[in-house]
Amino acid sequence: MRFVKNFSTKTKGICTVAILRTGKQEKKQDRRRRVRARRVRIGTADARLTGAAGVEAVRELDRVLGITGALDEGVGAVKVRRRGLSAGQLLVAIASCQLAEGDFLVSLDRRRDDVAGQFLEPVATPAATTAAGIARRFTGGHLRGIETALGRLNTRFLARLPASWE
Repeated sequence: MRFVKNFSTKTKGICTVAILRTGKQEKKQDRRRRVRARRVRIGTADARLTGAAGVEAVRELDRVLGITGALDEGVGAVKVRRRGLSAGQLLVAIASCQLAEGDFLVSLDRRRDDVAGQFLEPVATPAATTAAGIARRFTGGHLRGIETALGRLNTRFLARLPASWE
């Protein structure tokens, strides 16, 4: 294995690794064909890139269908003060995080660290502790409100389809 340090301004702090030889005996068929060395780049990720670009579709659906507003109407107030996140914003943030392969509340903190991804989010991503605190306040009535809101959203979505879909 060989390490090559890149000194260009675009790739500062990134090393290129080329695997030259594995150390094992080559098979006869491998000796006949020349295998090109694979290069792997190791370094800090570019903050302008995100692995969760599909979250843009959630933001557009929220804009067109009003997902956050419908959830707020259906669920109602979860907190006494009207500061910070509403119930609808919390639910949309958690759904957006799940679509970006988050499976625990801690994944919300990872989503917050994704600078480029935050520009694509439909709502600001809360800290995991904030999300847990708000989620703890949900009652059975709030959960029934989510079902009501989802029914309204389905109606809105189906109303936007062309008549030929019926």
